[in-house]
Amino acid sequence: MSKTVLITGVAGLLGSRLADWIIENKPEYKVVGIDDLSGGYESNVHPKVDLWEIDLVKHPISFTLLHMLLKDLVLLYVVLTMITT
Repeated sequence: MSKTVLITGVAGLLGSRLADWIIENKPEYKVVGIDDLSGGYESNVHPKVDLWEIDLVKHPISFTLLHMLLKDLVLLYVVLTMITT
């Protein structure tokens, strides 16, 4: 049975590198990425990632809904960086 990995912040440096690693080392896994592209770039996202462009602050998604959509979810990785000057 295939597993699904959900990565939030997938267009950022850490999220995109994690997605790349999973795709290269665990090809049986499906990778779904959520990002609002406020701090990352779509060009960072591997073509095999199913990218959902969503702002989770403005449109929160419940974990229950995620598990309904991705029944075999195995990882939730959150990266949020706030820089204020």
